[in-house]
Amino acid sequence: MQNSNTIHTVPIGFADPHMLAGLSPDASLLLAFSGGPDSRVLLHLLAKDAKQKGYRLYVGHINHGIRGEEADRDEAFCREVAALYGLPFLCERADVPALAKETAESIETAARNVRYACLSKWQKEYDIPLLVTAHNADDNLETVLFDMLRGAGLDGMCGIPPVRKADGAILARPLLRVSRAQILDYCRAHSLSYVIDSTNTDTQYTRNRIRSDVLPALYAMQSATLPNVTRTCDILREDAAYLNELATRFSQERLPDGSWSVQALTDAPRPIASRALMMHFREVSGGVALSAAQVGALLELCRKAIPHSSLSLPEKITASIENGQLRFEKAVTKSADIAPYSTVLREGSNRISQADCEIVIGNSQNNINVYKKAIRMYFASDKINGDIVARNRLPGDKIFTCGMHKDVRRLMSEKKIPLSIRARIPILCDEDGILAVPFVAIRDGVQVKKENEENTRTISLYFGLDV
Repeated sequence: MQNSNTIHTVPIGFADPHMLAGLSPDASLLLAFSGGPDSRVLLHLLAKDAKQKGYRLYVGHINHGIRGEEADRDEAFCREVAALYGLPFLCERADVPALAKETAESIETAARNVRYACLSKWQKEYDIPLLVTAHNADDNLETVLFDMLRGAGLDGMCGIPPVRKADGAILARPLLRVSRAQILDYCRAHSLSYVIDSTNTDTQYTRNRIRSDVLPALYAMQSATLPNVTRTCDILREDAAYLNELATRFSQERLPDGSWSVQALTDAPRPIASRALMMHFREVSGGVALSAAQVGALLELCRKAIPHSSLSLPEKITASIENGQLRFEKAVTKSADIAPYSTVLREGSNRISQADCEIVIGNSQNNINVYKKAIRMYFASDKINGDIVARNRLPGDKIFTCGMHKDVRRLMSEKKIPLSIRARIPILCDEDGILAVPFVAIRDGVQVKKENEENTRTISLYFGLDV
């Protein structure tokens, strides 16, 4: 991986992208092409490889709108190079500075998000299973140092992964074991022209300062810096994969309702509990990651295990402690947030829009298993006084159950009803008061246990799929 006077047809360390990704050698491929020396070398290698193996190679370029005329120059250059090889050229322009201002992200973060969104779109549009980028060994070292300065944990110190799944497709980095010096040597040997992004020399960016000031010092101190760091990343990646596997197994110990036993989390080794919580949060949030500080706060919440305590997390998700359990719940609907309603229920289906639920009187053809929250209750018809009315929960509501009047709010807590649906559960009443609180209690004297008993009234409640 060090600089060498010998120029190879294929740089030492180059990995076949199809083998790297575990795909058939004829699978089509999309190259993220900036026009810089890294992607220029990769295009040169892949164009020859595609011709030999017969796979379809696409060239994709994103003009981020950051560098004005220079960005337009790069776009024109990339278009010309793709035409030189006779390859399909995909290009999209974006106003990243405006987007960064709108989303309050850094220019680098906004540019990266736009870039991968475009690449993913093209993969889906042209049915391309493999995306290839030109990250090299020096990029990997920069990333390790950058993440170390940010206080990253083990996963952050693993560096850039050689291959990963990205939005249903696969992303491979064939040059990740090739040094920048090798890449420049290859360009000179094969007379490959390329463009330089002027922002790469702007040392206001931390990554550029690492490239400009830190890497030369490291190379001077240790000539084998790149292979040593690459080997270290390989080892750490294996360790991280093992810990993630243990965390996945541990996650299978979650309770049937998806919550965690606080005791199990506090008893587990911290690296396993931390990873399990991060995995679970990604599921709940749709892929959003927790920071190390947020994971630490979660573990502290579990350690204290104070009943009814909670922690606000990204994506309007709340972590709460109830009955010795930790659960993640999206924005809790409060009673005050639900518009007051009082609806007389008729035979058949009754849609309660305020609570986003359906109440069915009588036989229901709905498959109860397709709903995350559903219940079917059976009542003695002659014990119901007048119409059945569904209404929102009110302060001070009590139901007569187990021989005494009990507070509905407290019963919901005792029955471990998720906070996210408590306010949405309709209160069923007749002229004698509260008849039933679904999932919680039915008034003494009105419940029957079998559907086929004579004089039975069946009431089914279904919450929507978003619960």
